[in-house]
Amino acid sequence: MTILKTIDNHYNLYKSYFFRDRANRKIGQLLKNHNKLSENSDGILADALWDHPHHWLRLALFKNASSEIYGQDISFVIEEGTHKRVKNSAFIFKPKKFYTIPSKIEDKHILNGKKIICKINNKEDFFDLKLNNNFPNHFLYDGLLKLLNEGSLDVTNKNILYYISKFFQYSDFYEKLFKNTNFQALVVSHPTTIRFSTLVWTALNFKIPVYILNYRNSFITIRKLNSKKEFVKNPEDHPLITDFNKLSNEKKNLLIKAGSNFIKLRQSSTISEVAFIKKSITIKNNNLTKSEILNKLKLNDKKSTIVVYCNCWPDFPNAQGKTYFNDYVDFFKITYSFASKLKKFNWIFKAHPAEYMFGQVTTLKKLMKKNKFQNIKYVYDELDWKSLHKIMDFAVTSTGSIGHEFVAMGGKVLCSRNNAYSHWGFAKHCNSEIEYFDNLKNIEKMRVPSKKNKDNALAYTALQSFDSNKINIKGLSLPMGRISYRLWPNLENFITKNEKEITFEIKKIKNFIKSDFQNYCIFKFL
Repeated sequence: MTILKTIDNHYNLYKSYFFRDRANRKIGQLLKNHNKLSENSDGILADALWDHPHHWLRLALFKNASSEIYGQDISFVIEEGTHKRVKNSAFIFKPKKFYTIPSKIEDKHILNGKKIICKINNKEDFFDLKLNNNFPNHFLYDGLLKLLNEGSLDVTNKNILYYISKFFQYSDFYEKLFKNTNFQALVVSHPTTIRFSTLVWTALNFKIPVYILNYRNSFITIRKLNSKKEFVKNPEDHPLITDFNKLSNEKKNLLIKAGSNFIKLRQSSTISEVAFIKKSITIKNNNLTKSEILNKLKLNDKKSTIVVYCNCWPDFPNAQGKTYFNDYVDFFKITYSFASKLKKFNWIFKAHPAEYMFGQVTTLKKLMKKNKFQNIKYVYDELDWKSLHKIMDFAVTSTGSIGHEFVAMGGKVLCSRNNAYSHWGFAKHCNSEIEYFDNLKNIEKMRVPSKKNKDNALAYTALQSFDSNKINIKGLSLPMGRISYRLWPNLENFITKNEKEITFEIKKIKNFIKSDFQNYCIFKFL
């Protein structure tokens, strides 16, 4: 990091401290008092485990929307040692109580952690563990990857004991919390990482509905969970085809058109969250032909080209359900092994544009270090979005957005696993390693997407990635959340300017809570 960048970061950090109190007061003005649900109700429990300007704003909107349903009381779960600034943001909600997770881990939890460690000889052993209250072991595995910033778990890492001990501490703390309270709902910012996943799982064990309140690009996302089965299958706000089919043809067509507009903006790399935080550095290849680009990469322009889209390595590989590979490194290794055998194709492994945000423990460059095959290459930002799509005959992914974006463009996609959009039917997916290899061998037989599949992919892209507020409703569009604390200075003014949109969003959220829908992304469009 350069000296100037360091100075700039410190300047903006201290600037955020100055404006945070004003923004807190403005958020507090949004909160309205409602009658208690009953004397026996504790209202809602929310997390103060994550600090972000929009977290507090979204929570204020949700509290307004839910007060008549779950009561006006709100309490927070918080870690011991949390900074006063975070507590001050929570205090504007006038919480009934703070439930503080101790920083010191009790000996019994460390002992339980050691018992687990004794059972682990390799990462596969994690998936055979029997955990408290049948907690899904793949969520523990994913949580460890994220905390250790590893793409594949190194079981010799000495920090694993600490985090597994924390798992037992969190589970025990939340169990006691819910046994002695009567909360009507839990509202959290994330479903994953150990401190959140254990909280969600325990709440669902006590039959308490859970709302995952977050954002995507510039709009609010909400996932409603009523059962552990829903949580294990997919805890994120992804649109369902069954909900889409309830829309009128007019609204379906609006979404298809919005998806098409998003793809056009996507091609310019100006609309996505990742594009917002890091512009692609590209060589001058926009005007090159497909053959010229392939020659530049030292690939055979007579062969079909398969582009494999890699994920952010530690970024919860099992969040969309357990599959036949344990993590994204396994996905890479399996695919690379197949690529080395299928020499009739050009293979390009594309690094995720946000890989740099997850450290240097696991990188595509390191994974490809020993590659000696002339038909297999890897790229970071050497090719821009348009150029990559120009040479790509087939796209391969596990859970990536290319799986719907490329189909929306009329491209052929193979997904290595079942994922959030598999049930829409527009992209081929595989349920086993054997099926995956068979489909790769015969990928040239894959048909061009039908008009229906292309339209469905466009609609899914709109619902998943595009702010539907900008289509035909007056909802709230938030600035990109990745700039984090830099949002505080403008938050007060943002709320003032968007009073009508905030009122509209609160009404939508209230109706969503009352509905049978589980995914806000499509309900708000209704």
